[in-house]
Amino acid sequence: MSNSSYTPHKEYKYKYPKGLGNRLKPGSEFHGKLITMLLEYSDMSQSHMSSRYPEWDAINNTLTAYIPADDVTSIRKSTGTSPLIVPVSYAQLQTLLTYMMSYFMNDPIFKYAPVGGDAHDRIGNALLEHNVHLQTKKAKMGLNFHTFFRDSYSTGFGVMVPVWDVKKQLVIRTRQKKDPGLFSFGRPTTEEYEDERIIYEGNKLYNVDPYTFFPDPNVSISNIQDAEYYSYLERTSYLALQRMEDQEDDPSESLFNVKYLRDIDGKSKYFYSSSRTKEKTDTSSQLANTDSDTMVKIMDVMHYFVDLIPSEIGLSSSNDVATWLFSVGGDQIIIDAHEVTFEHGLKPIVTGSPDMDGYSISPTSRLEMMFPLQDTMDWLFTSHIANVKKALNDVMVVDPKKVYLQDLMNPKPGKLIRLKKSAWGEGVDKAIQQLKVTDVTGSHMRDTAVITDMIKQASAASDVASGNVERTGERVSATEASNAFQSSVGRIQKDAMLFSLQAFDDLGLMLGANTIQFMSGSYRQQLTGDWAEIYAREMGGDTVARYNQESLDIHFDSSVNDTNRLLSQGSIDAWNTLYGNLLSNPEVAQGFDMSKIFMHLARSMGANNVHEFIKNTQVQVQPNQQVADQAQAGNIVPVGTV
Repeated sequence: MSNSSYTPHKEYKYKYPKGLGNRLKPGSEFHGKLITMLLEYSDMSQSHMSSRYPEWDAINNTLTAYIPADDVTSIRKSTGTSPLIVPVSYAQLQTLLTYMMSYFMNDPIFKYAPVGGDAHDRIGNALLEHNVHLQTKKAKMGLNFHTFFRDSYSTGFGVMVPVWDVKKQLVIRTRQKKDPGLFSFGRPTTEEYEDERIIYEGNKLYNVDPYTFFPDPNVSISNIQDAEYYSYLERTSYLALQRMEDQEDDPSESLFNVKYLRDIDGKSKYFYSSSRTKEKTDTSSQLANTDSDTMVKIMDVMHYFVDLIPSEIGLSSSNDVATWLFSVGGDQIIIDAHEVTFEHGLKPIVTGSPDMDGYSISPTSRLEMMFPLQDTMDWLFTSHIANVKKALNDVMVVDPKKVYLQDLMNPKPGKLIRLKKSAWGEGVDKAIQQLKVTDVTGSHMRDTAVITDMIKQASAASDVASGNVERTGERVSATEASNAFQSSVGRIQKDAMLFSLQAFDDLGLMLGANTIQFMSGSYRQQLTGDWAEIYAREMGGDTVARYNQESLDIHFDSSVNDTNRLLSQGSIDAWNTLYGNLLSNPEVAQGFDMSKIFMHLARSMGANNVHEFIKNTQVQVQPNQQVADQAQAGNIVPVGTV
């Protein structure tokens, strides 16, 4: 059982964070005091969040394709049929997820704008935006976005944490020997050595399971930055933590006390065995009960972010409110403690809740709202199938004085049922008849169709949003389909706007600021598209960027790139007409960048790679008088008229 009064069996030497001395050594009074304080935060939050777990389990069961074997056996014995889950909720969820992924997964996902107007800011902004774009690809952040949206619709909120990740690799290199030696003639003068190189340096995202998220219950889930504390549980292994402790270059900034984790169970009492974490829990229980050194030792680490006054806790002499990070292994041992100092000035977390009410820490989810309808529909469908099976089982009413029962009970097809001699000539209908079963569930299938329509209306994932347009004639015109789609996705688009305000605007700021703050290497990359255009304009035509942390150190604003969302057919027609009018009126066209208007129109119609077809224009600088003479002669024309 987890407790705060841990006594180590063996002592290890560690260099603890500056100013704390050995007070964070397990078993010390200060260490026990901190553990008690942190666990009280978790207990307070869990008392609020745990009441939601049964509802979340019920929702997750409607989204799975299997039924627990014990449940199937017990229900079969009582009803004669297996329970069925009609996957209407799953279909609605997929429609919502499809729209969200298409809305946010534009390239680049995050757009940046320089606050300053000089060349350094313009170049740095283009390089920063390009570098973050590469990070979203290499770190496969789209997968994290999908999980984030799925959690938001199924449990009411989703949580993502951006972390800075550095992956290194050892390579064998060859170099000249510094001192070949006196007798090196005819022998190799080179030697091999190990060199460590960085293969990836950038942001990555971590999805927090809502079951293992413990926020401050006094704030709304959409205002998580205002929380005085929050924590989340990460299930990892002892070896993974040991590797992290060993790889840090500066011992004062690395994890500590990891070796003490060998002596404890490692599992946290806050890890809830939900329907989707049951496999994890069962596996960790099996591994924890073995004495083999080759088996994985599961370790639960709770990460706490707490606003506090360091002098009151005894962490430092500062009287200013600060945010501190504490990581606790197995509910007993602190393995990390330091003040959070991110240049973006935010807590490293984003949350999203499309159905938030502005007050609740755990609002009712979209699928939870539909659950009573889903549950009723499952019962209607299951009971109808049970009734049909009952009717197909050939329930017979037999007069045993007129029929040989042995013939009737023969299960083989094509059987011959003989009547007894006393029943000859009286007719078969007086000896044996099938019991008439009235189908009282005949209307159930019609009822399920009605409930399905209600679910679609409630979830905003209508047939049109799913790609099914009702015909009003022989065929559906393009205008009809486009207008119907635009009107149906209006409510879903509201969800996308909320996600942008709640999570993605802050996330873009964090990714950019982390890149500026933590990047350590120098890079050389070929730019394309708008990035190449901006860089070439400032660098005399060069599109190969060479940059480091100093090059990206700018002030910037961030936003979500939603310019590539598909326009309605009416909007496309309007833009086409406008573009044609501008082309036919050179005087008006001089005030617009026609190439950018065309690229916007093409991207809005789905051609996201239109920049690949732009000609490489060579920029020539000529004296003003020479340019005027060339223009008067008709040899050159203003760019805006092209």
